Amino acid sequence: MQGDGQRLAAGLIRLLHAMSAGLDLNPTDFQCYMLLRSAGAMTPGEIAQWLKLATGSVTGLIDRMEARGLVVRDRHPEDRRKVVVRLADPSGSMSAGDNPLGIRDAMTAMHARYSEVELEIIADWLNRLGDTLNEISAGMYRG
Repeated sequence: MQGDGQRLAAGLIRLLHAMSAGLDLNPTDFQCYMLLRSAGAMTPGEIAQWLKLATGSVTGLIDRMEARGLVVRDRHPEDRRKVVVRLADPSGSMSAGDNPLGIRDAMTAMHARYSEVELEIIADWLNRLGDTLNEISAGMYRG
């Protein structure tokens, strides 16, 4: 399992770089885009925490993404002194399309090999994996 997990991590990093290059973004900007796509609007401080970046780096990242029309800065709904960053396109799609590198087709073909019950177990495992990885990276893993 450990070796498979390491191969998965390496594969995800390669995919991140391939997808970011295909969309003419650097990998960090692409990570921010995907974070906002999955988590919704966030403050720059929250983005910095999630991506493990300095807040000054996040300001430059948001500036680049805003200049490309990918994100919008809005006033925080509860604290007008704060800013939230959200995707400019609420559907979360980019000009290169929703299926860069044929990912949707490849994943659909792979999923077809499994029964509904197996896919439910895999989905549960992925959900728990994501929670565990978030806890580990936040320094909050309790075991």
